[in-house]
Amino acid sequence: MIDGNGDAADAAVTLTVVKPPACVSATKKRRQLATQIALLKKRLKNAKTEDERRRLRSQLAKKRAQLKKAKGTESRACKT
Repeated sequence: MIDGNGDAADAAVTLTVVKPPACVSATKKRRQLATQIALLKKRLKNAKTEDERRRLRSQLAKKRAQLKKAKGTESRACKT
C-alpha cells in the first residue's frame, strides 16, 4: 500500500479470532474455580480449629473435582 507521501506500508489488516461462546464461558468458569480453590487453600492454611479445617478440606475437594470436570468441558468446547 502506498500512502499520500509515496511511502510503502503494510495494509493495516488485523485478524481477530472469535472463540465460540461455549468456549468463552467454559474458560471463565474454569478460571473462577481456580481462583476459588486458591482462596480456599489460603483459608485452610490459616484455619484455627479442627472443625474449620475439616469443612474447608471438604469444600476444597469438591472444588477440585469441579475444576477437573470444567477443564474437560473447556477442552471439548474450545476444540476447533
